Amino acid sequence: MKLAEMTTHEDISALLQRAAAELLVLDEDLRLKSGEIYVKKLAEFRQVMDIVRHTAYVVHKWTDNRDKLPSG
Repeated sequence: MKLAEMTTHEDISALLQRAAAELLVLDEDLRLKSGEIYVKKLAEFRQVMDIVRHTAYVVHKWTDNRDKLPSG
């Protein structure tokens, strides 16, 4: 399901939870691969994570505000 097709808070929350779980696995892989720490890749990954966190916050605020709008 694409983000544009999602209509409920639960749909978006489920997508974000799956993405977060996958990113945590990737984070571990970047740290533990061959006993080395890929410093540059880990830094890039963390920058992307910051963007994801910000996007999740914006989506959360948007859905909260959308839910508070009067119907009609």
